[in-house]
Amino acid sequence: MTRGPRRGGLAGAWALTLAGLALLGCGSDPAPTPARAPGSSPATARATNVLMIAVDTLRADRVGALGYGRPTTPHIDELMSTSVLFEQAQSSSSWTLPAFASVFTGLTSSGHRCFEFRSSLAPSYETMAEVLSANGYRTGGVVSHVFLGARHGLAQGFEHYDEELVFVARESHQKISSPAVADKAIAWLTERANEPTQPFFLLAHFFDPHHKYQRHPGVSESFGTDTQRDLYDGEIAFTDQHVGRVLSALASLQLAEHTIVIFVSDHGEEFFEHGQRGHGKALFQETSRVALSIRAPGFEPRRVSPVVRSLDVAPTLYELLGLPGPSLPMQGASLVGLMRGAREQAPRGALLELRLKAGSAMDAFVQGRWKLIVDQSDAGLMHAGEPGLGERRTVEPRLHLYDLIADPDELTDVAARHPDIVQSLRSALDGAKQRGVAASRHFEHLAPLDLTHEELESLRQLGYTR
Repeated sequence: MTRGPRRGGLAGAWALTLAGLALLGCGSDPAPTPARAPGSSPATARATNVLMIAVDTLRADRVGALGYGRPTTPHIDELMSTSVLFEQAQSSSSWTLPAFASVFTGLTSSGHRCFEFRSSLAPSYETMAEVLSANGYRTGGVVSHVFLGARHGLAQGFEHYDEELVFVARESHQKISSPAVADKAIAWLTERANEPTQPFFLLAHFFDPHHKYQRHPGVSESFGTDTQRDLYDGEIAFTDQHVGRVLSALASLQLAEHTIVIFVSDHGEEFFEHGQRGHGKALFQETSRVALSIRAPGFEPRRVSPVVRSLDVAPTLYELLGLPGPSLPMQGASLVGLMRGAREQAPRGALLELRLKAGSAMDAFVQGRWKLIVDQSDAGLMHAGEPGLGERRTVEPRLHLYDLIADPDELTDVAARHPDIVQSLRSALDGAKQRGVAASRHFEHLAPLDLTHEELESLRQLGYTR
């Protein structure tokens, strides 16, 4: 599908003192780094391209470069060894649509309001592709999941948007798509190699680690095929091979030297660590922590340990390219300072929001070593004006606090021991949500998508709806 362009270390951060938390209780985020004037990028004089490789449902702790012991990601590991690797990156939610909407807009879910499966990003929002297109970039996307289909609004700004691999959700979850995604991405890169003076932005989205986990002869056997966890690892390894093909093509086409490569996953996957399987059901680390790295000309490889957010990607890219960004403010803040080795005065706070099902609501806030989860599932406390998400009730939400240093698996709730930290993080969480709601008022919002009976049944069988 072709669309015309449219313009519309962690230990140091975790050493946060209670006094510091109190100062941050208002929920302030780092101010976005002022954009450079065009042409002041640290890249060479030749136009700087952008390749974003996105892998769906990839847990951060299943990546070798992030500490996994099994050889699931050798090609991704190699990329990360030459990149700035963010060890503690948090998504904005635990399922695809809101997570990628945040990557593309630099806004939280409260800001872009893509809360549920019928949501669509309104045309009034300015996406990463739109900003780059307006600044002379050729923009292309190859996607492979229903929630990245054009009708959900994420195709905005892409001159070429290939959604041939997007199927009804149930079919999509049973397909093997990585070979075709790589083939299409390489073909588009090859075309761009003949236009060295015109920069490009390519999104290559890989879906295969998503359930239903398939067996891949010659790959899966190395990890086992008896358990869902083993099959999942095999899916990651299979996807990694095809990510490697795209990276090899970038190098062989002599484009790598002049290309920013962003690697990001949208969310992780649960395997009953907290009683459930899949994603979009809770906001624990197995689904909220994501893989994120950025390789940019002029930047040395390094590991960044403080908490960052996937919604920081867009403002980071604009600063790297010397572009002004969207006309309205983003909630994300540039990571360029951290990429240079600078230390931030205050730790970033990561807001996560989940409103996928009627009667279900959960928020989380990660800052330094602490993570607060606000579970409002029984309360049905939904965003005012969000269609189809249930009625308001007055049940008190449940608050859970986890120390991610002492308890990285989030098994021990210490909220009762640290009421002051709970109060401070709750204030920061509420402030971040309020800023998102305020940002959303600058934009129009669309009515929920009208899904067919087949689509609704497909989503129900996959656990997205009741």
